[in-house]
Amino acid sequence: MRPWGLWGWDVFYTHSRRGLRFDSGAACRPTRVERMLCAMVLSTCERTDVPRTRRAIRTRWLIGHRLWTLSRPTVLVILWAVAVLWAVAVGSASPADAQVSEERAVIAAAQAVFDAMKALDPEALQDSMVPEGFLMAVGFETTRRTTRDDFASRLAGQTRPMFERMWDPEVRIDGPIATLWAPYDFYRSLEFSHCGTDVFQLAKTPEGWKVVMLSYTVQSPPDCSTHPEGPPTDSGP
Repeated sequence: MRPWGLWGWDVFYTHSRRGLRFDSGAACRPTRVERMLCAMVLSTCERTDVPRTRRAIRTRWLIGHRLWTLSRPTVLVILWAVAVLWAVAVGSASPADAQVSEERAVIAAAQAVFDAMKALDPEALQDSMVPEGFLMAVGFETTRRTTRDDFASRLAGQTRPMFERMWDPEVRIDGPIATLWAPYDFYRSLEFSHCGTDVFQLAKTPEGWKVVMLSYTVQSPPDCSTHPEGPPTDSGP
């Protein structure tokens, strides 16, 4: 398919997704800004040599089987408009995408504690928390604090996997700190033990999000709910 002239350059566009093709021509050539805009909008550019005797002052676009002729100012307006819309779309989407990504990372960091409990893996438990991390059981009149290392030691002495499952987590993030609030239920192997609410406090470290504190209530139905998917089905680590 022959290209059509543009200011001494030749341009064609087809449904074959070959993109935008520039053919070098005579003295009148697009500016660097125009070339950059074309590259941004249509992504792929290919340059070839054609005789220097040709010089066109209008752009002819072949779209499907229909030929459109546009003036140079019209082409520039279209390219600028598309570039501005693209920049606005990317700029508005990026913060939201980054927030979602951080929230998923926080949830994964909290889930790492539960995975270590299920696997009865004290090293994985320690790796999921900062060295000063601890767990806090909270009741109406009493609290019980357990350090990370003490809990890891108890985990090493267990023979039945511990299933702790959360759902519908609510995440709040402010720079290097985050909180996660979620209902949970707890099983020893496949035997129900209790349920309640987990509240994680996390810090963002060079290695990623780590749990600083896990505070939780210990209750029984109907004061708390069990997982909507029912009891766990896997009896082993």
